[in-house]
Amino acid sequence: MKLYAVVVALTVFMSWFTVHAQDSVTVVEKPVEMVYKNSSEHNRMDKKWTAQWQLFGAGPNGTSESAIIGGYHLDRNSVVQLEVGSGGISGNSIFIDDKYELSGSTVGLHYKKFFGNSFYAKIGLDYRSVTYKYKYPFTGNQEGFTGESLGAGLVIGNQWQWENFTLGCDWIGLSLPFASTVKSETLTSSDSFYRDELNSAQQRYLRNGFAQALRFYVGYTF
Repeated sequence: MKLYAVVVALTVFMSWFTVHAQDSVTVVEKPVEMVYKNSSEHNRMDKKWTAQWQLFGAGPNGTSESAIIGGYHLDRNSVVQLEVGSGGISGNSIFIDDKYELSGSTVGLHYKKFFGNSFYAKIGLDYRSVTYKYKYPFTGNQEGFTGESLGAGLVIGNQWQWENFTLGCDWIGLSLPFASTVKSETLTSSDSFYRDELNSAQQRYLRNGFAQALRFYVGYTF
């Protein structure tokens, strides 16, 4: 009798446990992703091509540059871009008699990914060509070189889209060269000091990384 009571009790308990152990949820379809009307994300929909002009900003060649940008929209949040830019700086340092010149051009192939309405991250490759010249004060000795490098870049920014007009900025980024070559160089003195200075300039402008910042651009997307 006692054994029968135990079996009944266990049977009742297992029935209760089986019922209450099941997931108490309601299964529904995943809701459709929402895009706010007239937002930048909405205005990017059904667009395929974009043409932009970068007005100014610190680019991957180490100078303030302007650029022409062309892009193809894979979808509303993904763009492949080709960027061609150039820029330069020149002047004097603390010495009145010295003179320096730095000019460069860049060609970049980038992939831009939007995360939400306007914020994006952009990665890609940058080819840059650099020409550097420096004339020393008092002695008149000169040094210079022309070189090329290839680097990887990462940039974050915001881009706002209206019907067809677009406005954006690469806020901050970094370009890191992984291959470089010196095509030609000029050195009017055989003194080791000037050789070391030229080597330092080649390291600084060809092989070191460059910060990118405040690259404002406007454009037309269709």
